[in-house]
Amino acid sequence: MFKAKWLLTGFLMVLVLALTPGISSRGAGSPPEITYVDFPKEIDADGTPVRGTVGFRDSNGDLLKAIFAVAAADDFQSFEVDLSEFRDQIEGEFPFEISTMTPQKVTLNLTLLDKEGNASPSVFFTFAAVQACQSWSRTFGGSENDLAYSVQQTSDGGYILLGTTESHGAGDYDFWLIKTDAQGNWQWAKTFGGSEDDWGYSVQQTSDGGYILLGGSYGAGDGDFWLIKTDAQGNKQWERTFGGSDIDWGWSVQQTSDGGYILLGYTESYGTGGLDFWLIKTDAQGNKQWDRAFGGSDDDEGLSVRQTTDGGYILLGHTYSYGAGKADVWLIKTDAYGDKEWAKTFGGSEADWGTSVQQTADGGYILLGDTYSYGAGDGDFWLIKTDSQGNEQWDRTFGGSSRDKGWSVKQTEDGGYILLGYTYSYGAGGGDVWLVKTDAQGNKEWDRAFGGSGWDFGLSVQQTEDGGYILLGGTASYGAGGLDFWLIKYCPEE
Repeated sequence: MFKAKWLLTGFLMVLVLALTPGISSRGAGSPPEITYVDFPKEIDADGTPVRGTVGFRDSNGDLLKAIFAVAAADDFQSFEVDLSEFRDQIEGEFPFEISTMTPQKVTLNLTLLDKEGNASPSVFFTFAAVQACQSWSRTFGGSENDLAYSVQQTSDGGYILLGTTESHGAGDYDFWLIKTDAQGNWQWAKTFGGSEDDWGYSVQQTSDGGYILLGGSYGAGDGDFWLIKTDAQGNKQWERTFGGSDIDWGWSVQQTSDGGYILLGYTESYGTGGLDFWLIKTDAQGNKQWDRAFGGSDDDEGLSVRQTTDGGYILLGHTYSYGAGKADVWLIKTDAYGDKEWAKTFGGSEADWGTSVQQTADGGYILLGDTYSYGAGDGDFWLIKTDSQGNEQWDRTFGGSSRDKGWSVKQTEDGGYILLGYTYSYGAGGGDVWLVKTDAQGNKEWDRAFGGSGWDFGLSVQQTEDGGYILLGGTASYGAGGLDFWLIKYCPEE
């Protein structure tokens, strides 16, 4: 379904003079010399052989072999090249091949040996084995509905996925945590839940290699925040619920710099009326340290939170209590104790929602949501860039004549932004996953739609270590039945 993108290999010419003594000379005559090494500076860590070249000078004309010894690397084998075919040749060059399956930096020590036992001075050269970006997709699910919400690349190069499952587990819907390898192949899965509905929305790998999960649970009443900590294999270590007598629902979690956790969602049990943003800070064991509610007399729903470089927090969602229209994007900045420093609304006369926020490299913020006030049609992606005080610097809309909704945004290595959501304006029909890449000013560079004849949608995106993108959403076009998790690795063409 996808076209793979392979890294290009650059070549570096190294002129080598006599460096350090190698194996001691035992025979008569002058030892051979290495005059240069022409080798790939980067190779793909997929086992594909890549050729290099060594220049030599040997006044005796009796070369025996080249010894490539590993000076620094893991799981990389030393090797030799037979040079007997070059006997009686004073100058020349010979090829060698390098390949590895493991991404790593490799330093080789090269020595030439002649049949008399004379050794050249050793030469060291280094190349980087890198994981080539490859596009693929995977579905996970059973005969019922399984909805995915959050994905993150893990420290081993694989991926952790969180959502909710109706096909597996103990109740109507349960948290469903899935771990894959770097190619998206299933490694393990865990369900968490009781006899009522439990929905998982946000997952992050923690500093100890485990995972923190947040969502909402009906197990204790009308709905509570449900925070779960697991080990590296997904086994539950502890859990905490937060809530009162009414609806309280957790949407976003992040580990904080002190080892604790910051949680955001909305509450009907606390605050000033209707639904309010509910921000909760816990220690490393999930025990609540403090909480704050933000809102007015109407409904206000928090969906995304991140710790900021000053130790405070940035919150995003939407408000029906404040702003210019039916609903507005609502951005709140707090200090390290959750006390509000400022708040900004963005919107027009119609309904506008905020779904994803991240602090940018310049100290400002990037916001993604969707708008009915602006754009081309019946709801568009709405990307807003602010300064560090939440003042709008620019905004962009993306969409066509039908419904298009943005769910997730991240800043990319080049300073631009990657956006994910779903589109009814483009693609194959019935709603498709929609990926949009912009430059640093929010101007669209490219976009891609993924999907079939059924309903397909994207909810979480991240740039991967190899420069590609990992996308998570749901699909009714593919998979086992109903809605399934849909994990897509996409490598954009050059």
